Amino acid sequence: MSKIDEVVIERIRKETDIIDLIGEHVQLTKRGKNWFGLCPFHDEQSPSFSVSEDKQLYHCFGCGASGNAISFLMELEHRTFVDAVATLAGRLGMELDIEEGQRSARHQEDSQSEKLLKAAHAQATQFYHHLLMNTVEGERALHYLYERGFTEEQLIEHQIGWTLNQSDSLLHVLQDDYPLPLLAEGGLLTYYEDHDQYYDRFRERIMFPLRNERGEVVGFSGRVIEKKEGAPKYLNSPETPIFKKNQLLYNLDRAKSSIRKANEVVLFEGFMDTLAAERASIDETVAVMGTALSEQHIIQMRRLTNRLIICCDGDDAGWEASYRFAKFATEHKMEATIAILPQNMDPDDYIKTYGGKQFRERILEMSHSFMSFMIQYARRGKNLSLDYEVEQYIHEVLVELAERRSIIERDLIIQQLAELTTVHETTLREKLAQLTTHQAPQRQPTETARIVPETKRKKRRSEVLLFSHLLHERSLFNLAIQEGIEIFIDDDFTTLFVRLAAHYETYEGEGDSFAQSFAEQIEERELRELAMFCIAYERADDDTDQEVKDCIQHLKKLKIAEQIDDKIQQSKQLEQQQDYEGALALIQEVIELKKSITP
Repeated sequence: MSKIDEVVIERIRKETDIIDLIGEHVQLTKRGKNWFGLCPFHDEQSPSFSVSEDKQLYHCFGCGASGNAISFLMELEHRTFVDAVATLAGRLGMELDIEEGQRSARHQEDSQSEKLLKAAHAQATQFYHHLLMNTVEGERALHYLYERGFTEEQLIEHQIGWTLNQSDSLLHVLQDDYPLPLLAEGGLLTYYEDHDQYYDRFRERIMFPLRNERGEVVGFSGRVIEKKEGAPKYLNSPETPIFKKNQLLYNLDRAKSSIRKANEVVLFEGFMDTLAAERASIDETVAVMGTALSEQHIIQMRRLTNRLIICCDGDDAGWEASYRFAKFATEHKMEATIAILPQNMDPDDYIKTYGGKQFRERILEMSHSFMSFMIQYARRGKNLSLDYEVEQYIHEVLVELAERRSIIERDLIIQQLAELTTVHETTLREKLAQLTTHQAPQRQPTETARIVPETKRKKRRSEVLLFSHLLHERSLFNLAIQEGIEIFIDDDFTTLFVRLAAHYETYEGEGDSFAQSFAEQIEERELRELAMFCIAYERADDDTDQEVKDCIQHLKKLKIAEQIDDKIQQSKQLEQQQDYEGALALIQEVIELKKSITP
């Protein structure tokens, strides 16, 4: 399975904080000794996914998923064992010497090119920042940023920069260290085929680094100081192997702790609004890098909180964006509210005009529920003195209301609609009844969802307890091996028992590290999860020999009981066939079997 030294793997297991790792993918809440959240491996409404900080293991009581940090990455991101170990090593700053062939050639190629692109972006960030802060050429841009309200501290923290009005300034900085085609693929350079020449993509722009969830620079957004004909106000990096607009939320790397603390996230349309909010000490904010909110964005936010405040511009485009964002977020089970700004103001403008305190108290804290927003959104541009526009207005609101399940919310919206339109409440309720779907459509399983049969999840306690002991103590395994491979009833445990015997032959040691190394190398997912579940299972620390003997004895009795049931059924069948002699012989066997388990 792996050529990585077991000592190295053990170090990675011990030094990886499983709460921190899983917390990047699942919103966890502490209850007692353990942390709980919604399982990332199957679709559920109530948290049944438990993570043990003491044992550094996880288990889902809904679908049966169990494992440690390594198996978590293997399952969630469909990685091989070696890939998962290498990824965790990278998080810890460890370099692994992985033999050729241990990772797929494509993965190695992608990993190396992405590593180079991130390094090039980091170097470009430093270069751009130096031009802004320390050169005569950057003075005009620096003065502009100070006028916009930026502080020196913020410029340094975000490494905001400036590009020269030259076509090859960055090219000269990077060309000796990186392949030019790769820099063009990564969006730092542009290749002109007619001239067979590479040029800087960004020129004479203020440069805002775009960082992924880990804080690595993966792209840039360049803003002009003065509008030029034919030049866009903002020029962003193109889609590259390391930058995907639908996967990046601006400021998420910095806002994580604030979002968790506030238990809510504020979503803006643009990153300049996020920077303005930060200057006003509002830190739980992120921004999309385009006009669309994606499922990946939702996943990233839901890992931290389920409460979303959407704050877009106050113009028509902002209202449309608010509707799209809110609709998409509620469909994906986020508690979305909408903060409404005065007409033609954006969050940056409002904060500059009224200050951060008023922005929080009068805009964010007064955000509207989706249906409350819908009442205002659908009314825009309509003349309610015209009957056909009233009918259209009512229809648009009730279509959305029909999807809501809260009886109280429906009642409140009906009352508001009646007051606004003078249409009687009874009429509105009849119209709503026509639109309401009486049975909600069944949700399709997500890509990572899986259904584990009940019989696979529920094992006999005696078998789980016995195998848990055998995993951790070599002497107990030697005690059990004397009983032979038929010690277990369940076929899965019999398979694991045989493989455990081979593992004890191959590897030295015992205890939790030995047990985890055994489980990690099981390729079949359900068997691996069963082994991991047994590792985490509570067992006695004292008198373990006797507990193992009791489990074995109990399983023997269960086996005999099953044999008795089978023989009784066979006897009845023989009686029906009038084979009384055969039936009598089976009954005699049943009597002998019962004697063997009678104290």
